[in-house]
Amino acid sequence: MGRRNKYIGPESCYAVREDVYVPRVDSGLNESTFFSVMALILRDLRRGWSYDDYCNVMPFTKGYALQRVVWGGALAYTFTDKEVSKVLMELGREILESGRLPEWAPVLLEGSNAEKLAEELARLGVVTRDQVKVVKGGGPLRLSLL
Repeated sequence: MGRRNKYIGPESCYAVREDVYVPRVDSGLNESTFFSVMALILRDLRRGWSYDDYCNVMPFTKGYALQRVVWGGALAYTFTDKEVSKVLMELGREILESGRLPEWAPVLLEGSNAEKLAEELARLGVVTRDQVKVVKGGGPLRLSLL
């Protein structure tokens, strides 16, 4: 198995290993993509493991979580601008510190285990169940909230 995105898309590690993933958006990144990935980073942090670039299980620490937040901020820069990127990086750091997403933050999940993961995220206190929307297939979402 070659290098893969860990969280986003039907070919991601989460999709391959857990039958759930963050849906792609046609803009490449938006608010819900960011918060959805943050929810999964918090989950990985709580369980103490995640996936590497080849979908192998790896120990997951706060240091790794912070690296992924910084990477997400850099990715935001390619799709938005420097200011949005800085805001998302700072927000990501705050989310890591608090261990939960703000109540207004949208989370989207797709895949056959999306409902189950939504319930787990709520049980862990990462989100409220009302924050998570489970979407059904159909290609990239046509949303752009940034």
